Amino acid sequence: MKINSQQAKNVIRSLNDLIYDDIYVYDNKGALLATNREQADEELLSFGKIVAKRQVILVEDVKNLTAKAILFPVHIGNSLVAIVGLVGDYALISQYSALVVKIVEILLSESLYYQNKIKNAENNRLLVNELIHGKGNVETLTWIAEVTGKQINDFKYLALIDIGEEDKIQVTSELIIDSIEKNLQPKHLTAEYGKNIVILFATTKLDEVLNELSDVRKYLEKRYVNSISVGISDVINTYTECKRAFFQAKKTLALGKKKYKKGSFAFADYSLELLFSHVDDALIDSFIMEVFGGLSVEEIKDIEALLRVYIDFDTSLNATSRQLFIHKNTLQYRLNKIRELTGYNPRNTMDLYKLFTAINLFNKREEEVDSSL
Repeated sequence: MKINSQQAKNVIRSLNDLIYDDIYVYDNKGALLATNREQADEELLSFGKIVAKRQVILVEDVKNLTAKAILFPVHIGNSLVAIVGLVGDYALISQYSALVVKIVEILLSESLYYQNKIKNAENNRLLVNELIHGKGNVETLTWIAEVTGKQINDFKYLALIDIGEEDKIQVTSELIIDSIEKNLQPKHLTAEYGKNIVILFATTKLDEVLNELSDVRKYLEKRYVNSISVGISDVINTYTECKRAFFQAKKTLALGKKKYKKGSFAFADYSLELLFSHVDDALIDSFIMEVFGGLSVEEIKDIEALLRVYIDFDTSLNATSRQLFIHKNTLQYRLNKIRELTGYNPRNTMDLYKLFTAINLFNKREEEVDSSL
């Protein structure tokens, strides 16, 4: 780790409030970065390189100033990051030298932390942009990923975060990203993409994604914003699918918000509706009429309620009847009744698929009518 001249000047400003002696700050190679003197003494220029090489405290007479210089190596962890020199009356400067070193360690630790944080955020942003654009070659992407400590093919889901418009004015994207990262496992990656915040999840299980996002939403809504919505892509098989995953998450988010205002919405739950959103309305109405004919809304809703449970329990008569608290024979009667009303047999796989598709299309048309009122 290496500090820059701006960080050295900040150290000088902070120490000037505490002591009145001459202060010199060097980088970890012994090059002078800043001093509170108008002009640095020539002898002090060479002292920094000695300390950088030996990494021990150096005490030397400064002939031109008839004073002593004490130079201290400043470590963060096991790394030499800077050298601080004090010039003045030895009896005085030696008394508070340990305090000065500790203050400099704290100042530089904080500065380097934020420097690395900014650098990591930029690397994350660059990687996400390259993955979603889909234009980077594998060597470039692999190199950027290694800088971030990630593997590009580890990412299996993409989530797109949406913050309510009224909250965007009050909270920065940096704060949101920082809060998200606190509530996610380190293996995931969060970054800004344009005006969006994207999370790439390095997990193969959608349930884990939803659980972690639930924690994120609770944390953010409790502390900073009123509402958070999330769109989640289908599973990503290879890094080349990240562009597709982004648009899946974006469309799923828009559809989920339209129906429920806020929440976490997974593509897997909305794939049929997203597919139908591009189908001609006349064709949709024709298909609904073909399946349900002149049935009333109440009759269609009754069919939906029964078939959703029937499908959830893998078309098992025993499991479905237990869930509905009805006799197995009663369930069979109701399934047969659906066949009589529609001409489609729920016990037949293809017929059941058509019935379920018609139900989803019918609900879509109902929502469109409601939203137009």
